[in-house]
Amino acid sequence: MGKEEFIIKGKLVPASTADIDKGWIRISQDLRQDLPERCYVSVSVGKRKVLCQIRGTPGKQGVIKIDYHYRKMLSLSLRKKNATLRIKRVSFLGRLGALASHPDDVVRNGIALGLLGVGLGALAAAVGTFGGSLKCVFISNFWVILLGVLGFTTALFFLIVSGLAFWYGGRALSRKDIA
Repeated sequence: MGKEEFIIKGKLVPASTADIDKGWIRISQDLRQDLPERCYVSVSVGKRKVLCQIRGTPGKQGVIKIDYHYRKMLSLSLRKKNATLRIKRVSFLGRLGALASHPDDVVRNGIALGLLGVGLGALAAAVGTFGGSLKCVFISNFWVILLGVLGFTTALFFLIVSGLAFWYGGRALSRKDIA
């Protein structure tokens, strides 16, 4: 995934009511150049920047649809008829940033809980792996063995559930019939 930059100029219109607070900006196909549908990008206007997803505008040409949340963050006004956006594709961390700054509270809270789960799973894996070296803390070997088994079991469960979630999520994203 290259870090090529795209300059997109088009007519600025408000987003439809169905697109408000969805976490994306709609840009018509003729303006998007080589940017694929549903990719995560960094959108800049001057020194202001947002991370979001790019979607197409069905049946419209030369149009950039941005809801109030992103127009405010980019300091764009509807009084200005045209907009010039500087767009770059982002990596996985950029995607996490886009979801962490999403306008919907449910998405932001979901990402926070997911990252907390990953952190706790990593901690459990570390305790399961290095539990034997904690003998100096505990008096009995029983507790060390129990801690090691519980940590290993938790880490194994975490890896299985994470693998299934990534597999299922990848299948859902690759479906063509999703609007």
